[in-house]
Amino acid sequence: MISKKSRFIALILCLPPFGWLGFHRFYAGRIGSAIFMMFTIGGFGWLTIVDLIDILLGDFKEENGLNIVLWFGKKWSLSYFVAWFIIFFFVINLYFENYFVEMLL
Repeated sequence: MISKKSRFIALILCLPPFGWLGFHRFYAGRIGSAIFMMFTIGGFGWLTIVDLIDILLGDFKEENGLNIVLWFGKKWSLSYFVAWFIIFFFVINLYFENYFVEMLL
């Protein structure tokens, strides 16, 4: 069986600085290892990298052993991916002060 949780949300929560604090593990219900990650800043960075790879490959598990596979908590579709990609692009663009838009022009 697979989890109903969103792989996309787990991925966003795994990125720094949230990933270093174990937010993605709290989301998955893995409280003990999340607290460990908080005190070791992502297992000195290694656990965050391993979790990021697991999430991208679809091997990241929640507390009851179910894989978090579905990108948006339901059946994946191209329209969801495109919408989230556009939103993510503009948020990153705002963070880097329009660097990417200027680079494209």
